Amino acid sequence: MQGSWLVVFSGEADWAALVPAAIARIAPTDPGAYHIVSREHDGGRWSVLLTRWSRAERDQLLDRLRADWDAGSVHRLDDLGDLAPGDDRIVRPMPRPAWESLPARAGSGFVGRLLYANGGIALAMLRFEPGGAITDHDAPQPTDVFCLEGRGHVRVGDDVAELGEGEWVHWPAGVMHGLWTTDAPMTTLMFERH
Repeated sequence: MQGSWLVVFSGEADWAALVPAAIARIAPTDPGAYHIVSREHDGGRWSVLLTRWSRAERDQLLDRLRADWDAGSVHRLDDLGDLAPGDDRIVRPMPRPAWESLPARAGSGFVGRLLYANGGIALAMLRFEPGGAITDHDAPQPTDVFCLEGRGHVRVGDDVAELGEGEWVHWPAGVMHGLWTTDAPMTTLMFERH
């Protein structure tokens, strides 16, 4: 992400006071060109993402970061290249093509791949081991889950059903939902609209 910096401070630091000093060091002749995209505190440190992108480009990036956070994804700076303004490539890399474990808060016994995330749409695949589960949660966006292989179980609100290959389920925004397997593996495709 050209023109962007990830600035990390001690958890006890006053990030609001240190960010202007960091920007002045990064861009002493044009400090007003940088915007804060996001800031997170993990208890041990502050991470502040700064960029020179326009406010509209920054807002688009921030929407994507929020969506991936809600989906349980963890962002790396190299995942953000598909949102670069003026990018006219006809073939683009997937954000995270390799199967990766998701954060423990998302559940256990499954791995995921982020295939696409742009323009308010996200596509991800999840591969469950027998006994794998997504922790029950709600989300601000609707999600459709398609079972590509195997079988498992799904919860939507108070309803529980089996989900098998060739079937799909809709998770409405704001409704508690979950997905798990018992004795068989399962591969799903998830489609989210933001």
